[in-house]
Amino acid sequence: FAATIEEATTADIVLHVIDAAHHDWQEQVSVVDEVLDGLNLDGRPVVHVFNKIDLVGQPEALESRVHGAYENAVCVSAVKGRIEELQARLENLAPARSRMA
Repeated sequence: FAATIEEATTADIVLHVIDAAHHDWQEQVSVVDEVLDGLNLDGRPVVHVFNKIDLVGQPEALESRVHGAYENAVCVSAVKGRIEELQARLENLAPARSRMA
């Protein structure tokens, strides 16, 4: 865990991946966000990636909720191949130097 935290302090963008199908995802998000808030991220973006959206009973309701609650929230399904929104968000947030490569 310590190595992951150290990586977050040097990343251009931090991806916080959440299991959207977990019964207590809100508490898990809160705990991780608290840790991230304690780091010196200097305003670097944190993207809340809600994975397993295909396993949620009412995916549209969850998507609406998380988009309203988190500035950079995306809902994905790695199994169903639903990652376009994440790709687009990362392209928009990537530093200019990364896009030039």
